[in-house]
Amino acid sequence: MEMTDTLSVDLGETESPPGSARSAHDYLFLVLKCDAPAAHQLRISLKGVNEVLIGRGDVGADGDAEVRRLPGSARIDIRIPDPWCSKQQVLLSRTSGGWVARDLESKNGSSIGGVRFRKASLPDRAALEVGHTIFLYRELQGRLSFVGADLPCERLSPPQTGPDLFRTLSPQLQQQLHVLRRAAPSALPVLVHGESGTGKEVAARAIHELSGRRGPFIAVNCGALSPGLLESELFGHVRGAFSGATENRAGLVRAAHQGTLFLDELAEAPHAVQVRLLRVLQEREVLAVGSTTPVAVDVRVVAATHGDVHAMADRGEFRADFLARLTGFEIRLPPLRDRPEDIGHLAAGFLRAALGDRSGVTFDNDVGRALLRYHWPLNLRELERVISAAAVLVTNGRVSLAGFADRLEKVPDTSAPSVVPSGTPAPTINAPPHGSRNHLLAALRAHRGNISGAARTLRTSRTHVRRLIARHRITTEEIDER
Repeated sequence: MEMTDTLSVDLGETESPPGSARSAHDYLFLVLKCDAPAAHQLRISLKGVNEVLIGRGDVGADGDAEVRRLPGSARIDIRIPDPWCSKQQVLLSRTSGGWVARDLESKNGSSIGGVRFRKASLPDRAALEVGHTIFLYRELQGRLSFVGADLPCERLSPPQTGPDLFRTLSPQLQQQLHVLRRAAPSALPVLVHGESGTGKEVAARAIHELSGRRGPFIAVNCGALSPGLLESELFGHVRGAFSGATENRAGLVRAAHQGTLFLDELAEAPHAVQVRLLRVLQEREVLAVGSTTPVAVDVRVVAATHGDVHAMADRGEFRADFLARLTGFEIRLPPLRDRPEDIGHLAAGFLRAALGDRSGVTFDNDVGRALLRYHWPLNLRELERVISAAAVLVTNGRVSLAGFADRLEKVPDTSAPSVVPSGTPAPTINAPPHGSRNHLLAALRAHRGNISGAARTLRTSRTHVRRLIARHRITTEEIDER
């Protein structure tokens, strides 16, 4: 399985070789061309860059943006084939307080999060609309040590058939895919972390396909079966082992011989099953229920969980010895809300999957804006559902916001700037990202824990506020703190 499809673009000299680590990385992403959602997307590193000029390029070109930087220059020119864009539309400048965007008196104006501006600061996740093209500014924290993290430009080609959940512009996800590729050829077990809908089973299948193992890929959901049935399904049983065992059964572990056994929702596995799985990992043999004769097996185990099994092990809720054997490699898949730079190409892929070869379907600007603003609690699974539903209501080849039929809950747009006259300082926007814990906690404290009041402040529903409280595990004591 091909996980990424990127092309490096040489933009001249960089400050440090690929693979160097930093505590903060800032990027500009071309996330979505609303008039051509299947066009290329870009990730542009702003390392060593002080100015970015965005303007119209050759509209008659193949729909691809042109990115130029002279060797040794601290300025990047981005030319987009967007007829709604002026030849010189927006200038981004690095200042001591961060990046500032200035509209260069363009004909149609520029906006951030749908709000027109003449001069405005760029906070993290600011969605910059230039004509019918949407850029996203990201300031990413943390260590990015994989080869390619500091490439000046990454280009993601359009989807050919449908969504590939591991074609990405996200540096964090690319780093995890780098680990995945290195882990795949080994026989070591792999533990995949991630919320529901982030693609954990897709990652497990990719590991299996890249491993070259000759046996099958066998998946089992540890949370979908009762403890007794799970034990029997995994390890098999002999005739007469329990009521209803009328014949010998090999079990899924033996069925995965020379292949990969994928254990989904591992945190739900009972202790008795963990003990038996430990024997599979440690002794490479399986003992059927009711049998006294172990059978040798050659199985690669890949497990997935959305729970914190390390914390569970510390509390004695998960066997620490089993966890130690299971974590040959660990991979963490980011939720969709942490990789908004991928929403454009994922939406285009889901749209192509829903409509087949029908080409020329476009998005309204407010559709792209809504997709980037929403926090996607159900991740890729929810994005697929929303795009598939909207595709049914395509009118005259265009997807409008009405086609989403209120499927996207309204959330506050903290990336929208205030409109200010030219020549005055740009406003600083300190609000945290959509759906963040601090944002929610501040709203709850302002209303002394009242759910309705917090929902009004956040411009969302009471149900959604309760869901966020549960997800962030906010306690009454925290709300009462001042």
